[in-house]
Amino acid sequence: MAHKLAGVPLFEGLDDATLVELGEALEERNFTGGELLCEEGSTGHECYFIIEGQVNVSKIIDKDDGREKVLATLQAGDFFGEMALLEDSPRSANVRAAGPTRVLILSRESFWSLLDREADVAVKMLFGIISTIVGRLRRTSTELVALFDTGKIVGSITDLPTLCGKILERLRESIGLDCGLMLLKNPYTQKLEVQEIIGYPAGTGMQLDLATDHGLLGHLFTNRSPFLFNNFQPPEGLTPHGFELPKMVGAPLIANEDVTGVIILGSSTSTRTLDMNHLNLLLGISMQVATAIENARRREEDEAKKRHGRHFVTF
Repeated sequence: MAHKLAGVPLFEGLDDATLVELGEALEERNFTGGELLCEEGSTGHECYFIIEGQVNVSKIIDKDDGREKVLATLQAGDFFGEMALLEDSPRSANVRAAGPTRVLILSRESFWSLLDREADVAVKMLFGIISTIVGRLRRTSTELVALFDTGKIVGSITDLPTLCGKILERLRESIGLDCGLMLLKNPYTQKLEVQEIIGYPAGTGMQLDLATDHGLLGHLFTNRSPFLFNNFQPPEGLTPHGFELPKMVGAPLIANEDVTGVIILGSSTSTRTLDMNHLNLLLGISMQVATAIENARRREEDEAKKRHGRHFVTF
């Protein structure tokens, strides 16, 4: 058990004897994809440490049809349910295995027993948990600010080019990458066009292959799902578009069940490690953006019709 604990960042720095002592208080368990580990509203008494696989943390947004919104995805090395060690309160979210997942479980009873026997071990672990919680709170604050700022942009700007430019710049700043690209489908020709490009060398936009039947754009349009890379290496047979960078995160813009464009952020120099929380932030904002773009286009069409009508009457 000690060697499994060594792979959890929370336990880094603990000596072998301490890991052995801690390991005796933990239970190992496996879960299959879709299986519920924690249920929102239920009373929990365990903290979970992921050693293999990943889980989705979600909140119920519609009790009638059971719809949930994924708030975060946790991977090997992460933990959740830590408040159950300290208080007897309901779980704040659902946690489901995203695929085959292996966890180590520490019950409240085992934790307090460990605290009685080996106070130093328990206290070290508790400080690690508190430090991680503080980091999560900082990240949540950053994400809330980004969502709030995007809402202000959407609510105050009606001009489509300005709207897209402001949103792309705010996203690039929030995720901490150098380059940004927003591609939109022309509503008349149905061809993909560069709406906004930031951080790429001059002229890149004119050289891009914007076909949506291959490469990463094909993935976004055909699968309607996002992507995330920390060290992108084009697989054999993948035709590049010209915007690919080592670090990338991208999401489709979906309005009225149709993919109307994409947002892609990337960098060749950033040392930041992208994770599912960055992807979830982009996905949350992309839904707002898709709706805002459709509304901006409708306003443009309405204004164009009015101008045409006035011109016709005057002429």
